[in-house]
Amino acid sequence: GTVGLCRARALRGLGRMDEALGACRRVMAGDPDNEECKAEIRLVKSMKDKSEQARALVASRNFKQAEGIYTEALELGQGESIAHQFHATMLLGRGQCKEKAGKQDAAMQDYSHALDRDSKLAKAALYR
Repeated sequence: GTVGLCRARALRGLGRMDEALGACRRVMAGDPDNEECKAEIRLVKSMKDKSEQARALVASRNFKQAEGIYTEALELGQGESIAHQFHATMLLGRGQCKEKAGKQDAAMQDYSHALDRDSKLAKAALYR
């Protein structure tokens, strides 16, 4: 159970939410009362939902509302060292929303923070 839960958390941190949910489900199959895993599933689902909501809003060109959803997504799993890639992706999305709203300085801050969390995030470097 512990190894499976660690795997789920690592996958979540990489932004691979479906795989993280699968890892949790495998743990739950062997230990259906695992409270840590139940909490992890709730967190992963929340992160995935916020990410999908924000992307849908961007696709419909509702950048202001998408910016708010990206901000909410950034609050999930905050303070965890493993969530770097997920947070970097959310910062990139929020930065793009800010840029579309004409908030260039705020967008640059988000792009810089995204790069701080994931230096390989080429889009953030490009936009910055």
